[in-house]
Formats: sequence, C-alpha cells, structure tokens
Amino acid sequence: MPEATYPMLRRRRRRRFRMPIALSAVLSGNRPRLLAICVLCLLVVAIGVGLAMRSPRPDARRSLADSLTTLEAGNYSAARTNAQAAVAAMPTLGIAHAVLARAYLELGDGLAAEAELARAVDAGLSADRLHQLLAHARLLQGDAEGAIDEAAAAQPRYAAYAQRIQARACVAGQAGRRTHNPADAARRRAG
Repeated sequence: MPEATYPMLRRRRRRRFRMPIALSAVLSGNRPRLLAICVLCLLVVAIGVGLAMRSPRPDARRSLADSLTTLEAGNYSAARTNAQAAVAAMPTLGIAHAVLARAYLELGDGLAAEAELARAVDAGLSADRLHQLLAHARLLQGDAEGAIDEAAAAQPRYAAYAQRIQARACVAGQAGRRTHNPADAARRRAG
C-alpha cells in the first residue's frame, strides 16, 4: 500500500510574486519620472503645510493694545517694538505714532519722539493733545525753554505731566531762574 500523504504535510512550491507587465515596465524603465512625481508631491505638501503654519499678519489695534500694556508695565523696549508693529500695519493710525513717541520718550530718545509726534499730527491726531509730549521731547534734546513753552500750552487734562516737565526743565538749570509767563510763551510761539 502506498504510503498515505497528508495534505497538510505536503511541501508546497513557493510562488513568486510577479508584477503585471505594465506596472513592471513603469517601475523599471521610468524610475526618474516616478521619482520626479514623488518629489513634486512632497513639495506641494510642504508648501501647503508652510502656508497653514505661518503666523497671521499683525493687527494694528492688537499691537497697539500690546504696546500700551507693556508701556504701563515698564517694558519700554517691548512697547516700542509693539508700537512699531502697529505703525507698520496701519501708518495712518495717529494714536499708534503717539504711543511710539511715548515709548521713545521713556527710552530717552527725544529726537525720534519729536519725529513720531509730527507723524501723529500728519496722521490726523490733534496737536493740542500732544503739547506735553513735545515738551518732554524738547527737554530730552536740551531745549529747556522750548520745553517750558510747550508744557505751558498743554491741556488741563495733561497739566500734571506738563508741570513735571516744567519742573525738570527748571531743575536742569538750562532754563535759568526765570519765572514762566504764559503770555511770553504765546508770543514766542507766534513769532
């Protein structure tokens, strides 16, 4: 009797996987083209991810609010940076120029502050609101008499700030010991 062969114990031949002729021709003969397509796909995906991950354009009002917050906190350098971002985002925003001028004043740069105050007026901010800041800028530039004259023209709302600038100008000794007469200041401004 022939020996019984059990089907589970029988050795099977391994089948090799054979690609269809069309697919093997594409992979073997056109590898550079396939590689170029893959690189192009990766490039498109990378550009899409880069566009999705970029930060939004800075908002002028948000940068201005950040500038005011950092100015109140005493971080004048960050206040200047935030105000510069606000001015860059919306150059016609006069209050942003005034806040930038205030940051320059706190950093001791009177010339830059005066230039920003001029830009604020050009942008439409009332010059009456800026006399005390202009007085401070002039004091930092060494013009004590000009600082006293500008401080005298400040609105009553800003009188405390203006009086501090007048006192600093007098103490600096650059203004001499003269008493300030508002009528003289008005004549000097007019003439």
